[in-house]
Amino acid sequence: VVGPNGSGKTTLFKTILGVIPPLDGEITFAGKQVKTTIDRNWARSSIGYVPQGRNRGKLPLTVEEMVLLGRWGSHFSCFRRPGTDDWSKTQEALEIMDLTNLKKRDCRNLSGGEYQRAVIARALAREASLLLLDEPTTFLDLQSRQEFITLLTDLREELGLSILIVSHHREELENLTDRVLLLEREKRGALL
Repeated sequence: VVGPNGSGKTTLFKTILGVIPPLDGEITFAGKQVKTTIDRNWARSSIGYVPQGRNRGKLPLTVEEMVLLGRWGSHFSCFRRPGTDDWSKTQEALEIMDLTNLKKRDCRNLSGGEYQRAVIARALAREASLLLLDEPTTFLDLQSRQEFITLLTDLREELGLSILIVSHHREELENLTDRVLLLEREKRGALL
C-alpha cells in the first residue's frame, strides 16, 4: 500500500484490524465477513501487526518475553499461563528470525533492524497467516532495508505468509509484492 501522508494507509490497517469500523463496504478475512466483535477477535488472532515508529515502550522486556507476548490473547491470557506449546512457538519464531543469540537482551537495547526482526518474530509466534507491516523500513539504513526486504521475501516463500505493507518506498518493494495499492487523498485506491 503506497500513498502520500494523510491518504489513509494506516487507517486502512486499523480498519482491517477492527480498531476502526469501515465507513463503507466490508472487511472479509479468510473468506469470512468481519462484522461483530467476535469476528474481529477471530480475525485479529490470525493477523500479526507491526506498527510504524520506534516506540519500544518502557518495560524491561527481553526479546524472548516480547516474542512470547505475541501469543497473548489468542493462545494464553491472564487466566492461563504460557504452556509448553507457547514456549515452543516462541523459540521457533526466534530461530526463524535469527534472534536466539539475542533472546535475553533487553528490547530497548536493540538496533533498529534487530527490533524489527523481534517484532516480526512476535507475529510469527502468534501463528499469524497475515502480516500487516506499517512502514517497517522507516528507521533503517539502506543496507538494513535491503536485508529486511530479503528477509520478508524469504518468509513469504518459506512460510506461505501473506504480507501487506505500507511504505513510501515503492521501488524497494517491487521484488516482494504481487500487487501495489496506490492511495491518494480523497480518492479511491488504484490497484497497480
